[in-house]
Amino acid sequence: MPADCAEFVTNLLKGDATITDYIVRGVDGIFEAGTLDPSLLAVFQMERRESGQDDQILAIVIQDAGEEAVNEMIRTQRVAIWLYDRDRGPTNLRAMRPRIAQALHDRTASLNDPFAGHTVMTGLRFWKRSGQIIDHRLEVNYERLIFESTVTVT
Repeated sequence: MPADCAEFVTNLLKGDATITDYIVRGVDGIFEAGTLDPSLLAVFQMERRESGQDDQILAIVIQDAGEEAVNEMIRTQRVAIWLYDRDRGPTNLRAMRPRIAQALHDRTASLNDPFAGHTVMTGLRFWKRSGQIIDHRLEVNYERLIFESTVTVT
């Protein structure tokens, strides 16, 4: 049982072929925040060029984006999904957005929150996005999508 919304989203996206089929290394192209080595982006870019699969993004990173208490029993948890690409960034990132939204919209789950014990996550929903950003230092295009969910302690 996942501990939080971010772990739930990571597991969900890794199990969804409508997402993994459009990432250079499939399931192995989905990372938790802090685990994607920037040098891998160049490797993934080369693999995409060699495969001819131009419609695949290079990587997805999932990040716990925090939580806020609504009251003693209810919290709002957020998860950020970072989409990374080079060369075809605007086209590929734009195409991945609706796939992510469809995979996550209105999902629910039971969580094993280490702070509150058993909780129920309801109504995973889109909250906001960054728009496409170009990082010249890493030579990468990326976009951050943030989803949120209401989490109730049971």
